[in-house]
Amino acid sequence: MGGKINKKFITVLIIFGLYLTSYNILALNASTIEIIPEKPEPESEIQIRAIIDTEGVEQAYFLIQECDINTGICYERQNLSLARLDESTYRTSYLLKEPKATYIQYNLLVKTNFGWETLIKEKKIDLEISQNNDNNGGNGNQDTPGFEIIGIFLGILCMMMLFRKRKR
Repeated sequence: MGGKINKKFITVLIIFGLYLTSYNILALNASTIEIIPEKPEPESEIQIRAIIDTEGVEQAYFLIQECDINTGICYERQNLSLARLDESTYRTSYLLKEPKATYIQYNLLVKTNFGWETLIKEKKIDLEISQNNDNNGGNGNQDTPGFEIIGIFLGILCMMMLFRKRKR
């Protein structure tokens, strides 16, 4: 009886191992996205190049969404069709629209013979926030006075109190 259980267990392990191996082989069909420039600024144009190593791609779409980390708002998602350059390379361009966006997030979707598949999901890229995009009305310097002024004020106050005590 112990031999039958061991044979069944080994058979299940082999089948499970074959399943995982086939899953990993399918996962090796990696896709990459290149966004130029690597760290774009808000309201700038970006070039998107996708290398898709999946067989039987009929259509490829790039879903992009601009977001503001300060407010937690993500603006309307845009669905961009990618133009095929060769067997595995696709390209498009997009003009970022939101001046207050601090990052973009995107998905890469493809339509194959087997249906729709998400190859890259919720990837994020930080935007380059220039000093000119300062909404504080200042000179573009992000260093605003804060606790260091309070510390200096308290230090001066303590020194004044010490000198008064010494004079008495």
